Parts: sequence; structure tokens; C-alpha cells
Amino acid sequence: MLRPPTLALAPAIVLVCASSAFPIPGILPGAATTRGAVTVADSTPPAKVPARTVVSFPVRTWLENLVVAPSGEVFATSYLDGKLYRIGADGAAKTLATLPGTIAGIEREPSGSFLVVGWKDGRIPSVFRVSAAGTVTVLGTLPEARFPNGITHLQGTQYLIADSYRGLVWEFDVASKKNTVWLADTLLARTDTTNPTPGVNGVRHTHDAVFLTSTQRGLLLRVPVNASGKPGTLAVRMRGLNVDDFAIGDDGTAYVATHVVNTVARVATSGTWTTIAGLEEGVAGSTAVAFGRGASGARILYVTTNGGMTVPPPGGVQPGRLVALDISSLAH
Repeated sequence: MLRPPTLALAPAIVLVCASSAFPIPGILPGAATTRGAVTVADSTPPAKVPARTVVSFPVRTWLENLVVAPSGEVFATSYLDGKLYRIGADGAAKTLATLPGTIAGIEREPSGSFLVVGWKDGRIPSVFRVSAAGTVTVLGTLPEARFPNGITHLQGTQYLIADSYRGLVWEFDVASKKNTVWLADTLLARTDTTNPTPGVNGVRHTHDAVFLTSTQRGLLLRVPVNASGKPGTLAVRMRGLNVDDFAIGDDGTAYVATHVVNTVARVATSGTWTTIAGLEEGVAGSTAVAFGRGASGARILYVTTNGGMTVPPPGGVQPGRLVALDISSLAH
């Protein structure tokens, strides 16, 4: 069993240490101390957007990732208890399924089922399938993986899974149940393996490229993908900000959850970023974001949070939340 580390800011921003014990890598809820902390400044002045809490969960609920279905429903993973929640536009949250372990990333299949990555029994890196009705299947294990985190569809039956501790991206075939290394690069790896902060974390395929975050290095990365689904040369899109999971707009603009910075930021294609939500908007411990639509057609960015469980905000850990940010005023 791996010693479970703490999520933290990239080097030269904040490093976090904690001593609690959990059965999987990546997360240590609870009090944390910082060393070498410095102010994290925006590239441009903050530009806050309207925010609404869709639903709150009990304190110490760690919402980790989400997808938005064509129906507008949000499906969110709850990291520590293995629950997959279905959340309606009215804010009603229901447990769609409880998986046999701890879970992280989620992706929707064309069939309407969901692929969820995590740890079977809290220790075996695995890929789960959850049907639209909530039936759970262990689709396959990832025997050489250490920390399966983000997941995205590549093409056909192939999906990409970020391995935050191996510092690489796996290609997993849901038909054959086999996985192979799709991309390995020093930029995906941790600079300091004694520092528990993840390396590659979020992964998103859009158009002809795959975007990735490298949390310990504070990077947003882009790699072109050819017609065969093979990666080209990795390039840095943004550096200097703690980045967890994210969403990519049609124009290449990224919206990123900064987790321990307790904000959501908009990253321009130039690499500059602007804070669009913070503690006042309820995004303490932001973990992931996804695009959606409001009832009136407004462009919505949904945000999952853990309430600041890794680095508690002033006043202590807040409830885990699903927050809707109205980004209609921002460029696509």
C-alpha cells in the first residue's frame, strides 16, 4: 500500500505536508502546513463572474471530477467514498452508484455509460464502467499504474488516463481491456518524487490536440494528435499556476481548477491567466470544471470542490459543493 501523499502547489508556490493516512495516493484531507509559501499573483486583474451554488454536501465531502450529460445533468465523483452522484438542474443530488473503492476521473461513453478510474478496494488501480442505470462493472485493472487520475476519450474504443505518479499517460482500450503507454515525458513527471504533489493530472482531448496539466510543475501542456491518435511534440501552454482538472473552449481558452489556491482561472492561449472565481464564489478546494448550459441558455462552467480539505481556507473546511459560474460574458 502506497503512503498517501497530499496535493500541493507547484514548487516555488506552496508545498503542503500532512500526516493523516488514507488508503490511496494523492489525497490527504485535514489540516496542513505550508512551507515556502509565496503570493500567487494573476497575470491579469481578477474578473469575477456570477456564481451560484447548485448543491452543497456535508463538510469533508471530496467531489473530485465531473461530466455534464446532454440532458444537462451533472455526474460527479466523490473521491473518498466511491460515490457517483447524479445532480439535476434543480440541485437534487442522488447517488447513481457506489463503486468498490476510491475514485477520481470520469468520462462519458457514447452509449451513455460512464468510465471511472480509481482504486478497487482502495488499492488496485482500475477502470470501472457505470451504466446509465447505475450498474457497476470492473472493466479492467491497470497493473503497472500508480495513480490513475484524469481520463478522456481519444478515439474509437481508446481512452487516455493520466498517471500522476508514473508521470505518463496510458492508452486504455475498453474493447480489449489492455493498456499501453501513450505518452511519457519529463514534463509529465514530478520534479521531486519525495514531494507528494501529482505530476500529470488532468487530461482533455479536443479537436486535433490533447491538453494536460502537470501540477507539481505548475504547467498547462498541449500535444498535437494525428489522425491515427498518436501524439506529437509536447509544448507548454502556460506555466506558474497550480492546475488540477480543467476544460478547454473551442478557441483553445482553458478554464482551470486551482485546488489549493481556492480559485477558478481562465487561461488565454497566450498563457496569461485571470481569476474568475474564488472563496466569495464558493470554490474553496476547486477540483474540476466542465461546460454546461443554464435554463436560459447561459454558458455555465460547473465546478466541483472539496471545501478546502487539503489547505483549509480562513474559517476552516467548507462543504463540498457543485458551483455554477456564468461565463456568458467571456469569450469562447
